[in-house]
This record gives sequence, structure tokens and C-alpha cells, in this order.
Amino acid sequence: AATVRGGVSFWVHHAVYGIVCGVEGIPVNRSREMFATYVFGSRNVLRAVLPQLRLQRHCDIGQMSSLA
Repeated sequence: AATVRGGVSFWVHHAVYGIVCGVEGIPVNRSREMFATYVFGSRNVLRAVLPQLRLQRHCDIGQMSSLA
């Protein structure tokens, strides 16, 4: 996107992991997968775009995630 449009002015990352049940019904391994999606997934996406943002020296970042 940066090479086609000339840069990144606003970066939004929205982490989503859905499961339909009560909290007490979520197995531990699924909880770990959700944690990995929200925390490490967000980290990995940001790390991928940071070199371009540093070259530009400016960009707004929007980070959204939910455990609802």
C-alpha cells in the first residue's frame, strides 16, 4: 500500500477472535489462542508496518481489540 499510494497516514488493526459460550466454558487452550490473537497478533502486525512508519516519521495508529 505504501508504494502504490505514497505512504501510510493511518494504520488500524482490529483483532477479533469469536467464541460463543460463557467464560467458564472456554477451554484453557482456546483462551491461550485468544490471548495470542489479541496480544501477539497485534504485536506482529505492528512490527510488520513499523519500518515504513519510521521511514515516514509520522503516522497515526489505531489499535482495537475486545474480549467481549
